[in-house]
Parts: sequence; C-alpha cells; structure tokens
Amino acid sequence: MYLDRYFVKHHNLKPLSTAGLTHFKTLVYDECKTEVADAMLVIVDKEREGNAIDRTLMKQIIGVFETMGLGGTGEADANGGHAKDALGAYNSDLEEPLLVSTRNFYGR
Repeated sequence: MYLDRYFVKHHNLKPLSTAGLTHFKTLVYDECKTEVADAMLVIVDKEREGNAIDRTLMKQIIGVFETMGLGGTGEADANGGHAKDALGAYNSDLEEPLLVSTRNFYGR
C-alpha cells in the first residue's frame, strides 16, 4: 500500500494496519467487550443444554478477542508462536469469565 511504503515510513508512523487495530481496540472493543463476552457465555450455556449454536460466529468472535489480546497486531513472535502473556486481553476478558461459568454450570 502506498501510504505504508512511503508516507508512514518517512514520517516514522505506525503501519496503517497497526494503527487501525489500535483505534478499533480503543473505540469499539473496549466499549463492548463485557457485553460480547456475556452474550457468548449465554450461547455456550445454551449449547451445554443441547441447543444448536452458530459455531462459526463463536470462532470469529474468539478470533477478535485473541487479536486484541495480542496487542492488536496479530503478529507472531520470532518462533512463529504467540507468547502466553501476550494474550492478556483474551485471558482476562473471555477466558476467565468462561472458566467461572463452566465451574458454575458443572457445579450444579
């Protein structure tokens, strides 16, 4: 892309994809992450009760949580993997509530 190759590079700015994800995280993700996680937990509970769910939608939403947990870049480390602590937003915003919900569901 022209802007990334010339303008961004010559003005020492973040690449457009990184800047876009950063703004998405601030303006959209941070505003609705709790409601989305709660809605996902309701859907998971429905599946546990035997109802059919949209697995593709769930996978896509989990992908958003993972990307935001990677600092909004989605980039791999030098070994091609992702550091466990890099998934902080995923762990705190989705995984922890999911584990609590799972404990509550199976503790009944």
